[in-house]
Amino acid sequence: MKRFDDILNAASPRRASGFIDGSMAVAIFAVLLVVFLVVSTLYGYGVFDDEEQKKVSYFDLDKSTLARWDAQMSCGPAGTSPEFEVSRSLWVGEDVVLLERGSYKRFFEETDNAIEIPGELPFRFEWWFGHIENGMIEVSGWYNEGNDVVKKVSFSGRRIEDQVSFAGRRGPRRCEVKATPADEGADE
Repeated sequence: MKRFDDILNAASPRRASGFIDGSMAVAIFAVLLVVFLVVSTLYGYGVFDDEEQKKVSYFDLDKSTLARWDAQMSCGPAGTSPEFEVSRSLWVGEDVVLLERGSYKRFFEETDNAIEIPGELPFRFEWWFGHIENGMIEVSGWYNEGNDVVKKVSFSGRRIEDQVSFAGRRGPRRCEVKATPADEGADE
């Protein structure tokens, strides 16, 4: 049986002759890497910024502050279904972008305010909501059309002055959306 002094001496830094052995160096590097990643992630989320950044919730959104923008959505093919292009109306504010079509209110009723998303819903809807921060846009949402299967929407892009452009997935398709403020004289 080893004595306490023997165990203590074996773990002593003197045993490494003043140098850190390889496993200790790897452990120190790993700890420093984790600290760096945590701090950089928190910095990216604005934790260390002077101003507290709060993203507005869809349910707290004052829609009267939004302006209607005309959008063109171009989507690539999916399986045997061809590519397509459609016009949409987006609602854009200083820091949000929104699309509401069809029975989107029923979507919220049926999904406990988009918390419990089922695989299918027996009505047509489309709902996207996104945040604009420092010119960058992140949009997510849900839709179904053509059948009852509920599909996810996930876009990212940029806002530069009076133009927004984002791309990503809309269900099985890769899509791109470009929008500008609607002509105020045009009929809605």
